[in-house]
Amino acid sequence: METLENIKNRRSVRDYTDEPVRDEDLEKVIEAAMYAPSSGNSQGWEFIVVTDPAKKEEITNLTEKNRRSMNAPVCVIVCYDLRRQKFSDRWPVDCAAAAQNMMLAANDLGLGALWVEIYPDKFRCEGTRMSFGLPEYIMPFCVVCLGYPKNSAEHTVRFEKSKIHRNFWTEG
Repeated sequence: METLENIKNRRSVRDYTDEPVRDEDLEKVIEAAMYAPSSGNSQGWEFIVVTDPAKKEEITNLTEKNRRSMNAPVCVIVCYDLRRQKFSDRWPVDCAAAAQNMMLAANDLGLGALWVEIYPDKFRCEGTRMSFGLPEYIMPFCVVCLGYPKNSAEHTVRFEKSKIHRNFWTEG
């Protein structure tokens, strides 16, 4: 799929079929995450692949929402190894770029994806840390749910030329 079309057509998917995600597709999605830009080229991201229904239920309980999304065959927790950061407090941007790459790669492969927040909520971060045995230096950022969409998403136009400002701020 052409890059711009892939970006335009990506949608958050909350309902998935029961079809399992192929290991090679999962690996491609995570590989795409590892090609994201990172602050100081630190590449400190880490990924926990969750397929166990009981562990997915723990994620649902921690995030207090998105119960339907946890019917995804695979959930990937995007984390960051704080020992790798070169600049203080920039790790969330690195993880966001990795998660975005994951969702775009998933869309390109015919998979649906959904971003479920963990960071910056302290309850979610600590709950994830405890549920998945994360050491103190590994910071959970988000969950990316992956699976084959049950329904096709409607394409909407999001481009608004009035949001582009040249050289200085202008009103619409």
